[in-house]
Amino acid sequence: MSTQCLKYLLIILINVYLSKQSFVLHIGALFDFDHPLIDNGQRDLQAAELAINEINRQNQELFDGLYTLKLLTNNTQVYIYQ
Repeated sequence: MSTQCLKYLLIILINVYLSKQSFVLHIGALFDFDHPLIDNGQRDLQAAELAINEINRQNQELFDGLYTLKLLTNNTQVYIYQ
């Protein structure tokens, strides 16, 4: 059973590579923008965006132009119970 799955996966990967079709890979990230004591969320988001942009800029060398990364972000709301 697992060799059958491996064969299909290999066929799919070969077809993707030969077609040179570009794919968007979504990267999910959670940042805390509302923490009352520390303000790291915005800086972390800027660092993540900088990293994604740099990787996409080097997309041809890193991924042979097959993949582009897209950052999906959301705010993690922290609740402090007293």
